[in-house]
Amino acid sequence: MKKFLVVLLTFVTLCPAWARCKDPAEAAQQFLRAVAAGRHREAWSLMSTHSQQFCVVQVANQRHVSLSRAEAMLGRDDPSLRTWWEGVQKTSRAQDWAGKQFTSGNIYGSKGTAFIGGLTGHMEFTCYKGPDGWKFDYPETYHLK
Repeated sequence: MKKFLVVLLTFVTLCPAWARCKDPAEAAQQFLRAVAAGRHREAWSLMSTHSQQFCVVQVANQRHVSLSRAEAMLGRDDPSLRTWWEGVQKTSRAQDWAGKQFTSGNIYGSKGTAFIGGLTGHMEFTCYKGPDGWKFDYPETYHLK
């Protein structure tokens, strides 16, 4: 029994809660909370494949490094990218949205939306479902090119 508990605790520790989001609302909310709190590795893991590819190209171009180097930097939360992540925080308005209540909207196949509505305005977030749950799409949500 003791051995089982050790294995279970190890599994729970290695599989964080943010590894899988059950719907677009959870994906958008968890991504924005992670960005607002400066938990960059968590935010990176909550991005859709499209988002990650977009960010890799952006960092590679800005830092004049290869795509594989940029991906490694983002994946390990390289301290030299702190200002880049601050830009993500500013663009996404993560501080404004992180504490709000999110609702899932329309889902069409693997694409879904989440939204926040209220007195301060309405915001819609785009997410995609993959094999490991729903992920936030940063460039599509904010119309970045």
